[in-house]
Amino acid sequence: SFALIAMTVMLRSKHEALTPLEKECTNAWQSGTILFILWGASLHLYSGFSIYRTAFGSQWISIATLGLSMFWSLLTPIMLGLGCRWRDEWLRSLALLTGSCALAAVLLNALTPGLLGALPFFNWRVVAFAVALVGLQLSSVVLHRHREDINEWERDLPKIFRCFSLFLLLWVLTQEGYETARYFKQTLGSNWERWAQMAVSLVWSLYGSALLLTGIARREQALRLAALALLAGTVVKVFLLDLSFLNGPSRIFSLAGLGISLIFISWLYSRFGTEKTESEVKTGHLPSSGQSQPS
Repeated sequence: SFALIAMTVMLRSKHEALTPLEKECTNAWQSGTILFILWGASLHLYSGFSIYRTAFGSQWISIATLGLSMFWSLLTPIMLGLGCRWRDEWLRSLALLTGSCALAAVLLNALTPGLLGALPFFNWRVVAFAVALVGLQLSSVVLHRHREDINEWERDLPKIFRCFSLFLLLWVLTQEGYETARYFKQTLGSNWERWAQMAVSLVWSLYGSALLLTGIARREQALRLAALALLAGTVVKVFLLDLSFLNGPSRIFSLAGLGISLIFISWLYSRFGTEKTESEVKTGHLPSSGQSQPS
């Protein structure tokens, strides 16, 4: 590894004197060197979890996978920054591949029962999601700051990263809300799964409301529409699933609260969500130069 790094540094110091073909080979060499180091470091990290598996218990494989995903998530913006600074498309592509593997590891681990029964909101899964969100945000900042040094298709990646960050945040909040009911299933009794569904609906409602307020504050229509879509899905879920096991006054109060929430959200969106942009206001109120003024 040290020999490869030394050779890469030497090639970088002579980069301006190289021919275009030699520069392309140098970029490929750099990416291969970083891939070799990344592979070796990942193997050593996984071996470390394997050596101390007794400290992590029977869930050590899930924890090791999450540890690798966090390592890859933090490396992604660093590799992107180097790829932008060196104008190395190979390295940027490798960084995007590394970040994709990190996200895939987090999501696949979340779908497996490896960490069932863990303390809600205070476990390795939440930490891995948080690190993945940080990696996405840092990657978005890096690409945005180097817009002039990247390809045209890469300039749209910050928007994609932002949308995926919102999706990841909703995923982890939803899963931890459900796992909270699982954690307290001895207290909730045999109906703990129904309470888990209600917890998911509560998370979606709060998340959709926060998303709507954020879209209003930032005047971003895409956020407002996404919030309305999520809230609409929540309403459908509540009617079809959550209210099925409530009876009498509980169902009446739940329906009343749902109706009041819908009225408030509709008023909020109609009051603040359809404002015109500054350019539209000017266009709507200022006559064009070719129009005659009324006498």
